[in-house]
Amino acid sequence: MSAIDLFEQDNKLLRLLSNGDTQAFRLLYKQCFPLVKRAVLNMNGQIHEAEDVYHASLLVLYSKAKEPEFKLTCKISTFLVAVARKKWLKELEKKKRLTQKEQNYAMMHNSAEVDNLIDWNLINEQSKKKDKLKLALEKLGSPCKEIIISFYINDLSMKEIADRFDYTNADNAKTQKHKCLQRLKKIFFEINK
Repeated sequence: MSAIDLFEQDNKLLRLLSNGDTQAFRLLYKQCFPLVKRAVLNMNGQIHEAEDVYHASLLVLYSKAKEPEFKLTCKISTFLVAVARKKWLKELEKKKRLTQKEQNYAMMHNSAEVDNLIDWNLINEQSKKKDKLKLALEKLGSPCKEIIISFYINDLSMKEIADRFDYTNADNAKTQKHKCLQRLKKIFFEINK
């Protein structure tokens, strides 16, 4: 099935959803809930919380589908997972349960770095990509390798990284981390060609 067919299928599903078609709701649950559940569970959520977030996200999609000017610009599953992640992060902030890793995730997904990030969870789940990421990290070299590992794996704050690598402040360390991430992304995708 081509991308155009999938897009047309999603738009048809969106129209059915806007008309309250129960089959559309069931199909979306079957296709999208596992993705939302995985995202929430990966961010220290429980299954019942994933269900709540999924239903809240589905309500957002349903409301959007009812708007005549709304145009779907991505897959429905992508839309629902993105809305669910934002809703779950807001819920975590509200409950003050954010761990350092979740704060880093929230910070990344609320910044300009979003478009340039490698999906770290996906890489961890796929061993081939994990091996290629290790290779890319090796090719990246020092100090970028250590900065990336310090932030994403060891959960150090930008202040701690600034102190460790002798940057004048956390903002300079953040700028350097961003440059390192750009270089890592470039190397990673060159390896994957």
